Amino acid sequence: FFSQAPTQRMLRHILRTSRLCSSLSSLNLHKSTVSRHSLTTLSHSIRFQAPSIAPSIRHLSTTQPTMATPTEYDESNVFRKILDGTLPCHKIFETDYCIAILDAFPMVPGHSLLIPKKNYITLMDMPADEAGNMLKELPRLCNAVKAATGCDAVNVVTNAGKEAGQVVFHVHFHVVPRFKDDSSPVRYAKSGGMIEAEAGAAMAAKIQEHLQE
Repeated sequence: FFSQAPTQRMLRHILRTSRLCSSLSSLNLHKSTVSRHSLTTLSHSIRFQAPSIAPSIRHLSTTQPTMATPTEYDESNVFRKILDGTLPCHKIFETDYCIAILDAFPMVPGHSLLIPKKNYITLMDMPADEAGNMLKELPRLCNAVKAATGCDAVNVVTNAGKEAGQVVFHVHFHVVPRFKDDSSPVRYAKSGGMIEAEAGAAMAAKIQEHLQE
């Protein structure tokens, strides 16, 4: 990984050549433009809040036009390039199983990502032990982001599949700072009426039939 933040010129070049965009465009949040200095400062601040952490620069999320969620992993995706060290990132911390980085196009300052090192398209593709080794780091990342940004809460989001809004087809979790009176919270579809007892029992039973031990 690069040990220094890229220049604005480098970022513009990567933006042009890789056709970068926000990987959370489906969540109806406003993107924040953050300077190189503020990204570096925030990355250092979050690292200070999370012990056993090292430096660098962050995720560049690319639009990858596709008709459906791919069935085979594409090693040209932007997260694989970051993991391989061919693209820079603002790295917050790294373990044997995952890395945490700042989103290069944050919805709000402090918007971070947790990414597994192995090649999986969605969370549903991951063995339970591999998922556990990554997800056990979420509380540490969330607490560090909250302390560094002074936010009141965080959204933790993963989009598993194109229809769910996934753009980069390598598993990743977003940690998005939220503030009191936030004008742009993460929005999901409007809740329907309360589920009826018979329909609820039938759906629960149907899902249980497909559980994998």
